[in-house]
Formats: sequence, structure tokens, C-alpha cells
Amino acid sequence: MEERKHHINSDDAFGEMEEEMDSMDIDQDEEFLSVEAEMEELCFSIYETIVNGRLQSYEKEADELAVLYASRAGYNGMHMLNLLQRLKHSSSKTYNEHYTQEQIDERIRRISNNLSSLQLNGELFDHKDRWNRRKGF
Repeated sequence: MEERKHHINSDDAFGEMEEEMDSMDIDQDEEFLSVEAEMEELCFSIYETIVNGRLQSYEKEADELAVLYASRAGYNGMHMLNLLQRLKHSSSKTYNEHYTQEQIDERIRRISNNLSSLQLNGELFDHKDRWNRRKGF
């Protein structure tokens, strides 16, 4: 939460600024609104360019750590690949620009490479019996 505090603060500041501008009752002609829309689109584009790269970096790190933690806990990391393969082949469509088919393919490739280079004890336990018992609840 501490890492995102500056985002929250900036969102609050922009909200306050918008409220102040709305209360000024400034006549906004069509040209002003057009320029404002263009600037908003430009800001959004720049924001997406910056944030999307960071999100991909976070996803990469999260995938690497997930494989490591799952494997150390005794789970078979290959099941992450199975899950992503099912997600890739599911019939449901996603409108989230951060989870496109290309990004899922990249995650599958990266996790597969990570699993092949990870040095782990060969006695991984899948916990299938425990999972099957939990499904009954």
C-alpha cells in the first residue's frame, strides 16, 4: 500500500482540481472542449505507455516468484503452465488490454524457460488428494 500512496495522493489532487474547475462556471466553448479531449487522450496514451511496461515487469517478476514459491512448497510448477494453457484456449474473451493472447503466450514461454532452468528437488508433490478433498466442501 505504501508503494501506491503517491498514486492515491495524485488521484486526490486531480479530483480536488476538477471540483474547483467545475465550481468556477467557466464557459467552455467547443474549441476548448476539443483541445481538452485531445490532451486527455494524449495523457492517457502516455500513462498507458509508462504503466504498461511496469505492469509487464511486475507480471514477469510475479510469475518467476510464483514458480519458485510453489515449487519450494512442494507443488509442481508445471501446473502454472497448465493453467495458462487453459486460459489461452478458453472460449471466453477478455477486454483487459494487459491479458492479451500474445501476453499469455509470452508468460507461458517465460515460465517454461524458468521451470527448465530452476534447480529443484525431484520429489515434487502435487497435493492432488488434498485438492480433491477440498472440492467436496
